[in-house]
This record gives sequence, C-alpha cells and structure tokens, in this order.
Amino acid sequence: MPAGLRKRVLAGMVVASLVMAFVAIAVWLGTSRFLDSFDWVDHTNAVLRALERDHAAIREVEASQRGYLVTGQVDYEQEFYAATRLARDALADTRKLVADNAEQSERVHRLAELTEQRMQIAMATAQAFRSDGYDAARKLVVAGKGRDLMARIAALHAETVEAEEALMATRQARAVADATRLRLLTLLGLASSIGILALVGRRMLVETRSRARAEAHTQEANLALHEKVDELHLRASQTREMSRYAGMLQSCRNTAEAIAVTRDACQRLLPDLGGAVYLVRASQDLVEGIGVWGAHVVPSASLLSPQECWALRRGRTYEVADVHAGMCCAHASVPPAEVPASCLCVPLAAQGDVMGFLYFSGRDRLAVAARDIVVAVAEQLSLSLSNLRLQETLRVQSIRDPLTGLFNRRYLEESLERELARCQRRSLPLAVLMIDLDHFKRFNDTHGHDGGDALLSQVGRLLQWQSRAEDIACRFGGEEFTLILPEMDADGAYERAQRMRELVEGLQVWHLRETLTPVTASIGLAWCPGDARASADLLRVADMALYRAKREGRNRVVRAADVGDA
Repeated sequence: MPAGLRKRVLAGMVVASLVMAFVAIAVWLGTSRFLDSFDWVDHTNAVLRALERDHAAIREVEASQRGYLVTGQVDYEQEFYAATRLARDALADTRKLVADNAEQSERVHRLAELTEQRMQIAMATAQAFRSDGYDAARKLVVAGKGRDLMARIAALHAETVEAEEALMATRQARAVADATRLRLLTLLGLASSIGILALVGRRMLVETRSRARAEAHTQEANLALHEKVDELHLRASQTREMSRYAGMLQSCRNTAEAIAVTRDACQRLLPDLGGAVYLVRASQDLVEGIGVWGAHVVPSASLLSPQECWALRRGRTYEVADVHAGMCCAHASVPPAEVPASCLCVPLAAQGDVMGFLYFSGRDRLAVAARDIVVAVAEQLSLSLSNLRLQETLRVQSIRDPLTGLFNRRYLEESLERELARCQRRSLPLAVLMIDLDHFKRFNDTHGHDGGDALLSQVGRLLQWQSRAEDIACRFGGEEFTLILPEMDADGAYERAQRMRELVEGLQVWHLRETLTPVTASIGLAWCPGDARASADLLRVADMALYRAKREGRNRVVRAADVGDA
C-alpha cells in the first residue's frame, strides 16, 4: 500500500476513531441524561400511584367504619382499624417519595394531617358506637366534620395530583427534548460513518423494543397478580362468611331464625342473585315460600306442588343456564325474551327426608364458585332444619302427655312458677283449677282401660277447646287435670269452672261404636293473691278444695276460700 494511501487510511481511521469516540462520548452523555429524565418520569408515576393508594386507603377507612356502624360486627371493626394503619403507612411512603420536592412535600404533609384528623373522627365515632350505641355514633356522623374533612382531603388530593401531573408533563417534555437532541447529535456525528450509525441505531431500536416488551410483560404480570389477590381475598371473605353462617345456624332455636340467618348470609355472599327458601308443608302436598330476598329476574310462585319443581322430583340440583333455551320448573315465570336470565333449584334434604328447596335467579349464568356456595348453603340449612325438627319433636314429647295432648306435670310446675312470677310483677291475679273425673275407677271397670283412655282423651280435647291462648291446660296425673288461668280473678275463674263442669257433664264419648256412660267432674279453685302466693301452696289449696268438692257429693266447684271458712 502506498505511503500516502496508508497515511490517508490511517488519517481516516484516526478521524473515524475520533469521530466514533466523540460520537460515543456524546451518545453516552445524551443517553445518561435521557435515562435520568426517564427515571424522573418513572418516579412521578410512582408518586401518582402512591397518591391514589392514599386516597383509596382513606376511602377504605370510611367504608369499614360504615360497615361497622351498620352491622356492629367485630370483623368490620377489625377491618376498620387495619384500614387506618394501612392509610398511615401509605401516607408515610408517599412522604418519602416526594421528599425531593418541597412544594409537594408540603402538600403531602397537609394531606397526612387532614387524613389523620379524619381517621381520629372515624375512630371517635366507632368508639362512641361501641360504648354508647348507634344514636351516639349517628350524632357524630350528622355533625358533618368527617364529610367536611373528606371534602378538604379530596380537594388537596386533586391539587397534589394536578401538581404532580404538571410535573410529569414537564419531565416528559424534558425527556422528549433530550431524546430529540440525542437523535440530532447522533445524526450529525455519524454523517461520515453511516454504517456505524446504522448499527448504533439498530441497537438502540432493539433495546427500546426489548424494554417496551419487558414493561408490557411486567404490567400483564402485575395485573394478573392483582386479579389473583382479589380472588383470594374474595374466597377468604366467602370462607369467613360461610363459617359465620354455620355458627349462626347452630345457635338458631327455630325454623324462622334459621331462614332469617340464611337470607342475611346469602345477601352478603351472593348479592347479585335473588333467592328464596321453600319448605314442604306437613301435609306433604304443597311447598310454600317462607323467606324471599333480592330482586328475582325469574319470579317464582309462593305456593306450589312438589311436582312443579324438577329439583324435588329428581332429588338433585337443577340449573337452567338460559331460561329461554332450557326447560324451567313450572313454578318459575320466564321473563321476556330480551331479558337474559338463569335460575337454580337446590333440594333441602337430610337423612332421606326432603324438606324443601333453595331457589336462586339472576341475569347471568352462575359461576362455579357461586354454585358451590349455593350447594354449601343448602347442605348447612338442610342439616339445621333437620336438627331443629328433631329438637322440636323431642321438646314436645318431653312436655306433652301423649294420650290427652295436654302439657304434663313437669311443664305444669315450670309454667306455674313462671306465670305466677309474671302476674305478681304486674299486680295481676292468677287462678288454678284442679279437675278430677268422678268415679273414674268405676268407669274404667265398666268400659275397660280403652274406654277410660277414650274418656281422658276427649276431656283433654275439651280443655284445649275451652282454653284461651294464655291458659295452660295440663294432665296432673291419672284422671286429674289442672288448668292455669293467668290474669283471671276468683269470680271469673269460678264462672269458667262451672262452665267446664257443665261441659264435662254433657260430654258424649264414643268408643267402639257406642256411647259411653256420662261422667261428672269435681273442681277445686284457688287464686293468687287471695288464697296463696307460692306455686306449691296454690296447688295444695286447690287440691284441698277439690277434695272438699268430693266429700260434699261431687259434680261441683269449691273455692279454696270456702275450705278455709269451713
């Protein structure tokens, strides 16, 4: 190679090297400034997200406070105090983020002070509700201090966000300007080295696209993570609600309470669905809607035959995802064709006994999770209803005389104590009638024990027919009966006793297609406070009056006061 050419090549290489070095330095400096601008933009985005978290946190404090004031549940109270802690932590993080900006730092400081004041009012309201009740808490809410503070917080939050967005626009403009300068510098510096410029440009393009893809992937991952966390929170909340529902069912004392608990739980667990509980009547020929809640897209009849429900006929869950395309139960009223709707029937059965069914309807097809909740609710309610029915059967058996259907002696003693105490507190009278069938042994000898049982059963029905709602008719033992008459004085009780004696005397008892021998009754009457004040004494003096009636010839009413006079 000629020396001159070598020199020119060398000079060109030197120039190219210098140009490349200059370009490299210029690009490095420009890139550093661009990345610095980008970092500030990212920082501003972080501040905006933090401000949104702050605002959401104070809203969560308000929501959890409202939940606690409305329901009084400890779970909401715990969520309220947890929300206050999260709000303070969120504001502390925001203050760190804006520490480099004096104006924003001052705004966030004021925002933190206002938020703290609002949370103090919220905690004072919750404390007033816990200690003094709903009215005290309501007075604090009606005072409007919390609402005013929230308005100031919202205004200051909007001002802070606006300032940060203005800062964002400035920083974005700066970043764009830096990028523009970088491109111009690169184009001018690499005019003599287009190949190197192409390589550098290509590299930058690849790097930019890679970063964009990485950011997009990160955003998708964050979105998926948030959705998963929300789903987990929902499942945890549903699990807690189901656990609470099961515990409440165990504490229910009757069917009405169990249905009320079910209605409240379903409204919280499935707020978008209308629901109803249907129970089979004792006659087994009709099913009646007992509890209804929510807005039903597909209304259902309140009274229906068991054959009108596919779930009862098949003994399993029956779902219609689209009522316009599927076959609905006969009790469901299909809405117009332009209204999308679905419905679900779940039988209530336990130990082979079908007690009714749960009915739900909504606009959309039930999700798998919602269907699982419905089935779980049906299982819990079925067991609860079965247990309540068993308890009621055992309770009736423990307090009722199986022959006459009247209350037994144990229930008499418990009820007399209770009614006597109630009447004494209210300064009201209470009377007791002791009723004994005359010559019952002779009647038994004449007609046999079956005839005697027929007579006792008929007398029991007579006492029930003649009793007021507040009266308590009992079989004291053998052929002896007791009638407790709350809030009735001696004269009124005497008239009732005479009427009862006349009805027994005129009673016709049929047994084995024949009319049995008529019987009469002797009745002893005692009342409180005139004859006795204690339950045992009242029964004793009424019994003495009864035996006086026996001695005087039977078929009569004797007052305890007359026994004392004698």
